[in-house]
Amino acid sequence: MRTTSRLTTVLAIILTLIFPISYLVLTYELNHAEVETEGGLNVINIQQFIDHHPDSWQRESSKLKSLLVEITAVSHDHFLVNHDNFLRIENMQRNVIAQNQENHPLHPSPFLSPHITHSIDLQRNNTVVGKFTIFRKLDNLVRNTLLLGLLGMFFGGIAFFVLQVYPLRVLRRTIENLENEKERAEVTLHCIGDAVMTTNAEGLIEYLNTTAEQMLGWHNTEVFGLPLMEIFKQVDEKSGEPLSDPVQQVIRENPSAPLEKHAILIKKNGQQIPIKSSVMPICNKAGEVIGVMLGLHDESQARALGAAEDADVTKSEFLANISHEIRTPLNGVLGMLQLMNLTELSAEQREYIGVAHRSGESLMILLNNLLDFSKIEAGRLELESIEFDPRQLVEDVVALHASLVRNKDLNVKCLIGTIVPERLRGDPTRLRQVLENLVANAIKFTERGEVLVQVGLLVE
Repeated sequence: MRTTSRLTTVLAIILTLIFPISYLVLTYELNHAEVETEGGLNVINIQQFIDHHPDSWQRESSKLKSLLVEITAVSHDHFLVNHDNFLRIENMQRNVIAQNQENHPLHPSPFLSPHITHSIDLQRNNTVVGKFTIFRKLDNLVRNTLLLGLLGMFFGGIAFFVLQVYPLRVLRRTIENLENEKERAEVTLHCIGDAVMTTNAEGLIEYLNTTAEQMLGWHNTEVFGLPLMEIFKQVDEKSGEPLSDPVQQVIRENPSAPLEKHAILIKKNGQQIPIKSSVMPICNKAGEVIGVMLGLHDESQARALGAAEDADVTKSEFLANISHEIRTPLNGVLGMLQLMNLTELSAEQREYIGVAHRSGESLMILLNNLLDFSKIEAGRLELESIEFDPRQLVEDVVALHASLVRNKDLNVKCLIGTIVPERLRGDPTRLRQVLENLVANAIKFTERGEVLVQVGLLVE
């Protein structure tokens, strides 16, 4: 508060002085520059008069006075502000030759009669023969500065009064903000999914959020002020030995990062649940530990989910292995059927072999889909990058499905563009699977008419 009061006083003094001092300095500099400019312009006329009357100019007092009066009138016409300037011409002996006013209106001391003086040498044949002097009164400057000083005192007094009252308002507002922040923090902690507990530096419980109450089985009002270890009982997962007080560990070490630990928490009713605890010191601005915050995360669901994911991976690996094992004898069966089809057979036998071969191919497709699905789940699916004939692939798929719809009033055709290349690079097996699924779905949901597979080239 003392610092605030001092700053308030300094600011009030600055506001009191800044306006009059700024006005005094700026206006004085402006007047000084204007006097120099005006003197430079006026001396030209006087110098011309001396040049035309080189020997008698000192005796032409009346003419020089008329010239000075004329100069004063011209200056009033050319400058924005009319100033009461006193002009005087002197010779080298400091005798007054002429002046625009009869009596000198200024006191020699600038403190008694504030003014600006500017003198310019008068020459004849590069020899100084006299001096031209301009005196400008600064009464208006002094008067206006005093008025601004009074105005500055007024504003400075207002600032001093306001700034003396303002800190109290700020303090009151700060207290309100702290209360609001406390309420907001409590609401936030109540909404957090993890359990949160806080203690003071002695390890006495100060706060439990809703999740902590549910996890421990204790209510906030029951445990307030109790030592943490009376309600927070945890044991090592492997040995089952009780773990030490985390508050004392944090107070001793004052770590810069939370201390994390996996353990088994024993609830109020004796139930044990796996948890991950995170302990962090609460420090003041000086770095001193004034409390401890504990965060508890229930790992029961995470571990159950992990076990389920492991089971899914095991299932997928089993399906991948068993599918691979089934494909080997099935390939042998299909090979033997192809060889048998090359022997001398009756028409009925050849038809039976064809049905068996197509059934085997359908079973192979099913196994391939099952194998790919299991590979995808196990994260082991790899795509090939080999050359293949897209025309032949599409024709084979269409021919296979066309043979399966002979009993339906449905035609399966393909239309391949002439610009489709004969060789592409990719995974023909995956492309065949996608195309077979699309054609099979089209046939499934089409009762009559036509299913057309059209192939074109999007980019050359």
